[in-house]
Amino acid sequence: MKNKILNGLVIGLLATLTLATGVMAINKIITVNRKNDQVKKIDEVSKCVVTLFGKKYDVTELRKTHSGGDIFKCDTDMSEIYQGQHGVDMNRVKKYLIADSQQVSVMVTPTTTSTSKNNCIVTILSNKYDVTNLRKTHSGGDIFKCGTDMTTIYTKQHGTNLSRMTEYKIVEKTNVVAVPTAKPTSASGQCIVTLFGNQYNITSLVISHSGGNVFNCGTDMSSIYQGKHGTSLTRMVAYAISGNSTVTSAPAPTSTTCIITVNGQQYDVSTFRTKHKGGNVFVCGGDNTSIFTSQHGTKWDMLHDYLVGGGRDDD
Repeated sequence: MKNKILNGLVIGLLATLTLATGVMAINKIITVNRKNDQVKKIDEVSKCVVTLFGKKYDVTELRKTHSGGDIFKCDTDMSEIYQGQHGVDMNRVKKYLIADSQQVSVMVTPTTTSTSKNNCIVTILSNKYDVTNLRKTHSGGDIFKCGTDMTTIYTKQHGTNLSRMTEYKIVEKTNVVAVPTAKPTSASGQCIVTLFGNQYNITSLVISHSGGNVFNCGTDMSSIYQGKHGTSLTRMVAYAISGNSTVTSAPAPTSTTCIITVNGQQYDVSTFRTKHKGGNVFVCGGDNTSIFTSQHGTKWDMLHDYLVGGGRDDD
């Protein structure tokens, strides 16, 4: 009888231990699952997905190793930033392409925004350029923003030298301006202009001028000419009307006050224009911004000492 009781107690104890062990195992499994769920949630929260040209990329790992640092803006479209750095080549990020996005090796050529239907037109230092073909071969990638002024971007990379852009420059042609009857001409229909007190017959030049027909026949174009070519008149000798053919430069500026505008600021260059190494290229009383940027870019501080009213009020 005692043995039966002992056996019963032993069996009961074993059952209790087994049950307790099972409960502990179940609790452990539940705890592990909870931890896994938490890790999964953390991973989901920290995942960084960006959009590039309509495709989504998981750059979670890339942002930790990117040579340019963590520049990624998660959950945003970074197409413009990417294009500015790498052009249209998408091979460098293809391994980060999310599976439900269609994989591409090279981005489709971006659509253009310009005044021309199929061309990409940009403005640099007040000149217009058709970079439709250049954007495909540019060593720095397709960084062009069609239909915009890219002066700042260009000068930062290449300074103010535009020689590399010559073949892409758009020359706008206009109709020949009729000769006003109020001004004397040497013959009917001819175009006579005055430069620094001298008269020139530019009838043939208005047709062949590389900068297009910018002439206002029968007027004094001294300030316009000076803004483009300075004070040298050598290029105009062939067009001088009889009696003026020996004039090769404009008369020295007088001591009268010369105020110019550059980048919205006014400067008194009355004394400086006689000392300027590039000659007297200033157009007194006019906006000289394009003249200045063509030579010096945006280095406005070069004119600091001549600012009317004291120090600059901007940077």
